[in-house]
Amino acid sequence: MRVGEFDSSIFIPDFEFFSASDWLIDRDAQLATLRERFGGQLVAVRSSASDEDGAHSSMAGAYTSVLNVFASDPQAMISAVEQVLTSYGSTPNAGDQVLIQSMITEIDAAGVITTHCVDDGAPYYVIIFRLLSLAYHRLVLLKTGQI
Repeated sequence: MRVGEFDSSIFIPDFEFFSASDWLIDRDAQLATLRERFGGQLVAVRSSASDEDGAHSSMAGAYTSVLNVFASDPQAMISAVEQVLTSYGSTPNAGDQVLIQSMITEIDAAGVITTHCVDDGAPYYVIIFRLLSLAYHRLVLLKTGQI
């Protein structure tokens, strides 16, 4: 079962990703895929570096994200992707990727889903979210293979 099927109130924006090497090999093919997927939508061009999140460290916020980019504007997309890739350093790692997500508005809550408890590595789905009330909530689900 997918997370959205488990709880229909959870919305995960449409997304596409590609590796840094795929971009360097054929930027035009990546742009065509993004135009087809997102049309004239506004998107977020986000980092997804291989060292961004690991078992023993988090690099959340260490790399660049570019918001409100028109997916149909090739120059804007090229600029945004290049900014993200540049934030990885002089030579991106083979596993570094760029994540493109639809921009969302009118947000009631935002959060993170992990497949293991961040405190002790226990095999649970953990959903941490923040409502507009500014209160943080944590929902822990036993990892049964149903999600």
